Amino acid sequence: DLEYYTQQLLRRAPIRERWQTELQSILVDEYQDTNQRQREIVNTLAGSAGRLFVVGDMRQSIYRFRRADVTVFRQEQERVKREGGLEIPLDLTYRSHKPLLDSMGYLLKAIIGTEEDPNRPHFVPFTAMEANRQQAPEHLHIPPVEFILGQQGEEGEEARHQMADALAVRLIELKG
Repeated sequence: DLEYYTQQLLRRAPIRERWQTELQSILVDEYQDTNQRQREIVNTLAGSAGRLFVVGDMRQSIYRFRRADVTVFRQEQERVKREGGLEIPLDLTYRSHKPLLDSMGYLLKAIIGTEEDPNRPHFVPFTAMEANRQQAPEHLHIPPVEFILGQQGEEGEEARHQMADALAVRLIELKG
Protein backbone atom coordinates (compact mmCIF):
# COMPACT_ATOMS: atom_id res chain seq x y z
CA ASP A 1 0.00 0.00 0.00
CA LEU A 2 2.83 2.43 0.82
CA GLU A 3 4.33 2.11 -2.64
CA TYR A 4 1.00 2.13 -4.46
CA TYR A 5 -0.36 5.23 -2.71
CA THR A 6 2.96 7.06 -3.01
CA GLN A 7 2.90 6.36 -6.73
CA GLN A 8 -0.68 7.64 -6.99
CA LEU A 9 0.09 10.81 -5.02
CA LEU A 10 3.10 11.62 -7.17
CA ARG A 11 0.96 11.40 -10.29
CA ARG A 12 -0.83 14.55 -9.08
CA ALA A 13 0.98 17.57 -10.53
CA PRO A 14 0.90 19.82 -7.42
CA ILE A 15 2.30 17.10 -5.17
CA ARG A 16 4.88 15.92 -7.72
CA GLU A 17 6.08 19.47 -8.40
CA ARG A 18 6.28 20.27 -4.69
CA TRP A 19 8.57 17.31 -4.01
CA GLN A 20 10.64 17.81 -7.15
CA THR A 21 11.45 21.37 -6.02
CA GLU A 22 12.12 20.18 -2.45
CA LEU A 23 14.72 17.57 -3.42
CA GLN A 24 17.98 18.64 -5.06
CA SER A 25 19.20 15.11 -5.76
CA ILE A 26 18.38 11.50 -4.94
CA LEU A 27 20.71 8.61 -4.14
CA VAL A 28 19.39 5.05 -4.26
CA ASP A 29 21.65 2.24 -3.07
CA GLU A 30 21.05 -1.45 -3.87
CA TYR A 31 19.13 -0.42 -6.99
CA GLN A 32 19.32 -3.99 -8.33
CA ASP A 33 16.57 -4.81 -5.82
CA THR A 34 14.16 -2.20 -7.16
CA ASN A 35 10.79 -3.01 -8.66
CA GLN A 36 8.97 -1.14 -11.42
CA ARG A 37 6.76 0.83 -9.02
CA GLN A 38 9.75 1.93 -6.93
CA ARG A 39 11.54 2.95 -10.12
CA GLU A 40 8.61 5.13 -11.13
CA ILE A 41 8.51 6.77 -7.69
CA VAL A 42 12.24 7.51 -7.71
CA ASN A 43 12.27 8.80 -11.30
CA THR A 44 9.22 10.95 -10.65
CA LEU A 45 10.84 12.48 -7.58
CA ALA A 46 14.11 13.05 -9.45
CA GLY A 47 12.32 14.83 -12.28
CA SER A 48 14.90 16.30 -14.63
CA ALA A 49 18.14 14.67 -15.72
CA GLY A 50 21.21 14.86 -13.53
CA ARG A 51 19.47 14.61 -10.18
CA LEU A 52 19.43 10.83 -9.75
CA PHE A 53 22.39 8.73 -8.58
CA VAL A 54 21.89 4.98 -8.30
CA VAL A 55 24.25 2.29 -7.06
CA GLY A 56 23.71 -1.38 -7.70
CA ASP A 57 25.20 -4.67 -8.78
CA MET A 58 23.04 -7.05 -10.82
CA ARG A 59 25.09 -9.97 -9.50
CA GLN A 60 23.64 -9.25 -6.07
CA SER A 61 19.98 -9.17 -7.01
CA ILE A 62 18.34 -11.53 -4.52
CA TYR A 63 14.99 -10.07 -3.51
CA ARG A 64 12.72 -11.25 -6.31
CA PHE A 65 10.28 -12.43 -3.63
CA ARG A 66 9.73 -8.75 -2.76
CA ARG A 67 8.98 -8.08 -6.43
CA ALA A 68 12.46 -6.72 -7.03
CA ASP A 69 13.20 -7.07 -10.71
CA VAL A 70 16.76 -7.01 -12.05
CA THR A 71 15.38 -6.05 -15.46
CA VAL A 72 14.41 -2.69 -13.92
CA PHE A 73 18.10 -2.14 -13.19
CA ARG A 74 19.02 -3.10 -16.77
CA GLN A 75 16.40 -0.73 -18.18
CA GLU A 76 17.68 2.09 -15.99
CA GLN A 77 21.25 1.43 -17.15
CA GLU A 78 20.10 1.63 -20.76
CA ARG A 79 18.19 4.85 -20.09
CA VAL A 80 21.21 6.44 -18.40
CA LYS A 81 23.45 5.55 -21.36
CA ARG A 82 20.86 6.75 -23.88
CA GLU A 83 20.51 10.09 -22.09
CA GLY A 84 24.27 10.63 -21.79
CA GLY A 85 24.58 9.77 -18.12
CA LEU A 86 27.62 8.20 -16.56
CA GLU A 87 27.90 4.48 -15.80
CA ILE A 88 30.76 3.33 -13.59
CA PRO A 89 31.26 -0.46 -13.27
CA LEU A 90 31.63 -1.89 -9.78
CA ASP A 91 34.27 -4.50 -10.45
CA LEU A 92 36.81 -3.75 -7.70
CA THR A 93 36.22 -5.37 -4.32
CA TYR A 94 37.86 -4.53 -1.03
CA ARG A 95 36.24 -7.46 0.78
CA SER A 96 37.91 -10.40 -0.95
CA HIS A 97 41.44 -11.31 -1.91
CA LYS A 98 42.75 -12.46 -5.28
CA PRO A 99 43.20 -16.18 -4.45
CA LEU A 100 39.57 -16.40 -3.31
CA LEU A 101 38.23 -14.50 -6.33
CA ASP A 102 40.33 -16.62 -8.69
CA SER A 103 39.06 -19.86 -7.11
CA MET A 104 35.43 -18.78 -7.13
CA GLY A 105 35.73 -17.34 -10.63
CA TYR A 106 37.08 -20.63 -11.95
CA LEU A 107 34.05 -22.46 -10.55
CA LEU A 108 31.31 -19.92 -11.18
CA LYS A 109 32.32 -19.10 -14.75
CA ALA A 110 31.71 -22.72 -15.73
CA ILE A 111 28.53 -23.11 -13.67
CA ILE A 112 26.79 -19.80 -14.38
CA GLY A 113 28.20 -18.96 -17.80
CA THR A 114 29.45 -15.66 -19.16
CA GLU A 115 27.03 -14.94 -22.02
CA GLU A 116 23.78 -13.00 -21.87
CA ASP A 117 20.68 -15.06 -22.66
CA PRO A 118 17.95 -12.99 -24.36
CA ASN A 119 15.41 -15.70 -23.52
CA ARG A 120 16.10 -15.28 -19.79
CA PRO A 121 15.73 -11.57 -18.92
CA HIS A 122 16.38 -12.15 -15.20
CA PHE A 123 19.60 -14.10 -15.82
CA VAL A 124 22.80 -12.31 -14.85
CA PRO A 125 25.92 -13.87 -16.38
CA PHE A 126 29.12 -14.29 -14.40
CA THR A 127 31.57 -11.42 -14.58
CA ALA A 128 34.89 -11.46 -12.76
CA MET A 129 35.73 -9.03 -10.00
CA GLU A 130 39.12 -7.48 -9.35
CA ALA A 131 40.58 -7.81 -5.86
CA ASN A 132 42.15 -4.84 -4.14
CA ARG A 133 44.11 -7.24 -1.91
CA GLN A 134 46.43 -9.47 -3.92
CA GLN A 135 47.16 -11.91 -1.09
CA ALA A 136 44.98 -13.62 1.48
CA PRO A 137 45.33 -12.23 5.01
CA GLU A 138 47.93 -14.12 7.04
CA HIS A 139 45.36 -15.55 9.46
CA LEU A 140 43.52 -17.35 6.63
CA HIS A 141 44.50 -20.84 5.64
CA ILE A 142 44.81 -22.07 2.07
CA PRO A 143 42.80 -23.32 0.21
CA PRO A 144 40.48 -20.32 0.12
CA VAL A 145 37.58 -22.59 -0.89
CA GLU A 146 36.60 -25.92 0.63
CA PHE A 147 33.89 -28.33 -0.42
CA ILE A 148 31.98 -30.28 2.17
CA LEU A 149 30.18 -33.08 0.40
CA GLY A 150 27.36 -35.28 1.58
CA GLN A 151 27.18 -39.02 1.17
CA GLN A 152 26.46 -40.32 -2.28
CA GLY A 153 22.87 -41.39 -2.83
CA GLU A 154 21.32 -39.27 -0.07
CA GLU A 155 18.55 -36.92 -1.10
CA GLY A 156 16.29 -34.23 0.28
CA GLU A 157 15.98 -33.52 3.96
CA GLU A 158 18.37 -36.28 5.05
CA ALA A 159 21.12 -34.94 2.77
CA ARG A 160 20.61 -31.40 4.11
CA HIS A 161 20.99 -32.65 7.70
CA GLN A 162 24.19 -34.53 6.80
CA MET A 163 25.60 -31.47 5.07
CA ALA A 164 24.70 -29.22 8.01
CA ASP A 165 26.35 -31.64 10.45
CA ALA A 166 29.50 -31.86 8.30
CA LEU A 167 29.65 -28.08 7.99
CA ALA A 168 29.21 -27.63 11.74
CA VAL A 169 32.08 -30.07 12.43
CA ARG A 170 34.35 -28.23 9.98
CA LEU A 171 33.49 -24.80 11.41
CA ILE A 172 34.27 -26.03 14.92
CA GLU A 173 37.62 -27.37 13.62
CA LEU A 174 38.43 -24.02 12.01
CA LYS A 175 37.45 -22.08 15.12
CA GLY A 176 39.77 -24.33 17.19
